[in-house]
Amino acid sequence: MSAQATRPRVLSTRALSPAIAAALDQRFALRIAPAPLTEVIAQALRDVDPHAVIARDDLPADACALAPSLLHVARHGVGLDVIPMAACARHGVTVSNVPGGNATSVAEWCVAQILALLHSLPQIGASMRSQGWAATRAAFSGRAHDLAGRQVGLIGCGAIGTALATMLHAGLGARVAAHTRTPARLPGFVQPMDFAACVAGADVLVPCVPLTDQTRGLISAQAIATMKPGALFVNASRGEVVDEAALVAALLSGRLGGAALDVITDRQGRQGTGLPELPNLVVTPHLAGHTADAAERNGRSVIEALDAVLLAGQRPRHLVDETAWAPMLARRARLLGAG
Repeated sequence: MSAQATRPRVLSTRALSPAIAAALDQRFALRIAPAPLTEVIAQALRDVDPHAVIARDDLPADACALAPSLLHVARHGVGLDVIPMAACARHGVTVSNVPGGNATSVAEWCVAQILALLHSLPQIGASMRSQGWAATRAAFSGRAHDLAGRQVGLIGCGAIGTALATMLHAGLGARVAAHTRTPARLPGFVQPMDFAACVAGADVLVPCVPLTDQTRGLISAQAIATMKPGALFVNASRGEVVDEAALVAALLSGRLGGAALDVITDRQGRQGTGLPELPNLVVTPHLAGHTADAAERNGRSVIEALDAVLLAGQRPRHLVDETAWAPMLARRARLLGAG
């Protein structure tokens, strides 16, 4: 039997950077799903029956049943809503993630979009292409707004929110307010607020929360109705956090000044964005955290987790669910040996 065949099998839901893939391939029998779609990942799970999965995309709800040898899921990022956590716990499959691995990247995307919306950059770019220099200069002169002195409201202030708040305050002179369950942990320059006040007082509203039962639909139609006229909305958390129909209606009516979305409710994107083309609406396909630097940080953390679990039988640094650890170790002993 070849050395490759005796190595623990690892399936990644999409391609990794060449350096990370090479490092993984030295340790494991690495396979990449042909496409980052749930049904394709499901077939890859059946075909490979991996000992571990590197999750960069939504895993099927029955992932553990499709891959009986599965011991560990290493999230290439932080959000756990792409992983069937309850099923993993039932099957003795451990999960790790990378807290803060893409925090700087996502925060920078948010800053870029806030500035672009305040300065009408999407509209100016389109006008330059269709109308030229003089007409664009005449149309947009005096329409931009400074970020300095304006209030940015953060809903949630974990790793991404804290990175964003620091950039906004220290680098751009914005006032930062936040609604969070742990206001005592906020940096001193961030003003804690209750949810209603944070939403209503924001010139720019940015949710920085994971998708949970509590955050689904959190930015509701009622919340959007209380936002300042002309306010901006920027979302790189999850599409399901906001009532998209209400957001679009507020943009169409002119009540909100603009929005930038890196996430939408159609996570697989099979039907495009499903959102209208508006000059003050920017949509990107969940790329805010997908910088080369974030991929390197996340990839190195994934390697560390897989080395610990598959090769050494040790807890990964960012183990999510402790209850699955002992059952996983028992299954690992049967599948890979005591190690």
